[in-house]
Amino acid sequence: MLENIDLFSFLPKDSLAQLEIFCQERFLNTGEVLFSKGEDSTGMYIVKTGKLEVYDENKIYGYINPGDFVGEMALFSLDKKRTASVKAVEQTSIIVLLDFAIKELGQKHPEILLQIQDIIQKRETINKY
Repeated sequence: MLENIDLFSFLPKDSLAQLEIFCQERFLNTGEVLFSKGEDSTGMYIVKTGKLEVYDENKIYGYINPGDFVGEMALFSLDKKRTASVKAVEQTSIIVLLDFAIKELGQKHPEILLQIQDIIQKRETINKY
């Protein structure tokens, strides 16, 4: 399930297998909201098929396509609140990765947390403009 996701591509097969135990697949209908700005974070999401839109009141920040992930920013913020809303713009299949599984993975493979934090910094820079 995760072996084709760039973020996890360097992980050994046994680590991927352990992580996949905590993953769930979820399906979203067109227009269905995955989460809303201000909600508490419970994990991050990887798009398997379909497309998600990241938005806030009157602004669209971008789109999340297959292989990309969303929801990571709240996991690493102090208040653990969602910073934007996300909805499906077409039928979408996502992989749900709960926060405790990400933290456990980060203890075994700290380099993955560095990659996620690097992506967060890039997204925060883009979101300022």
